[in-house]
Amino acid sequence: MASVITSRAALGAALEHMSGPWVWGSADCCTSACNAFLALHSIDPMACLRGTYQSFGGARRMIASFGGFLPMCEHLAERYHLTPGSGLPGELGVVQLNNGRHALALGTGTAWQAKSPAGTIAVPSVLRSWNA
Repeated sequence: MASVITSRAALGAALEHMSGPWVWGSADCCTSACNAFLALHSIDPMACLRGTYQSFGGARRMIASFGGFLPMCEHLAERYHLTPGSGLPGELGVVQLNNGRHALALGTGTAWQAKSPAGTIAVPSVLRSWNA
């Protein structure tokens, strides 16, 4: 059973791990959300992919190798034994941004925090989420 994560703890982890400049492969939407999830749950859903890409093109190729962004996230959730989420603080989720692209985000209970090249953004809804 997953431990209870408060909204305050989830927001704190999101802001801590999603601040700073965007860097493909180490501080992008996926790695930053997974860093926050790791801080809260001691599970790194990106562990098997770290160091495999360092550019937008590399990220695109990696995502394509899984059949898309959502299939990649579903694969990682299954690999690391995450369970389907229900919108609780501390969950990892896939959100759709205003530009139509997907991002990995951390739930805070009231919104989903995602890293963007412009900084941390709050997204009101999630397409799919997972918990530890």
